[in-house]
Amino acid sequence: MTAEAKRDKVRRYRESMRRQGLRPLQIWVPDRRAPGFDEALQRQVRAIVESEQEKDDMAFVEAISVEWP
Repeated sequence: MTAEAKRDKVRRYRESMRRQGLRPLQIWVPDRRAPGFDEALQRQVRAIVESEQEKDDMAFVEAISVEWP
């Protein structure tokens, strides 16, 4: 398939999706392969676990979970 044919196929697909009332949305997420990602993740998890706010939040979640249907 040529590059032009691929572009045409993508264009038709996008037009079809728009006719269905949809629109494209681009989402950027962290790259887990990036250098330093694991260290940053561990640092952030530690900060959450050690946070007083996290303890309050978890207590709230546990309290309402008992009554959740």
